[in-house]
Amino acid sequence: MDTELVIVPFMFTSAVVAIYFILLFRYKQQQLDHTEAVRSLELGLPLPPRPVSNLGNVYSLPLFLVGAGIGVGSIVLMNGQPTGWGIMMLMSLPGVGLLLALRLNAPRYKEEMERARLESEAYRQALTDRLETQLAATRTTVYPLGTE
Repeated sequence: MDTELVIVPFMFTSAVVAIYFILLFRYKQQQLDHTEAVRSLELGLPLPPRPVSNLGNVYSLPLFLVGAGIGVGSIVLMNGQPTGWGIMMLMSLPGVGLLLALRLNAPRYKEEMERARLESEAYRQALTDRLETQLAATRTTVYPLGTE
């Protein structure tokens, strides 16, 4: 049996399953974020700070494109077909372009991280103030027995 008839459907199925679980995880995370925001509003607390994109998530697609281009092109070259170089270029160049674009947007990413840090500190301070006022309102003086 030809190995390509087995490997290609397996690779496609694996990619579809991986995408499904990634989207499912993101959907669950959005639901949790929404529930947290609604609960904060119901309690009269400030909204939690917006999530910031992680640097690892930003670079994952370009690195995948470069790696996939090199991997698929190498497999084609090992089979003795000279089109492997073209496949490598076609798959890797978009990844290289995205890496360059991310490098050019690095100052904007730093600004976003600073904004998120400030929002997080403001949220933490507002929450602390709210809890302190609630605690001060519920404090009562406890006297030992017989000293009132």
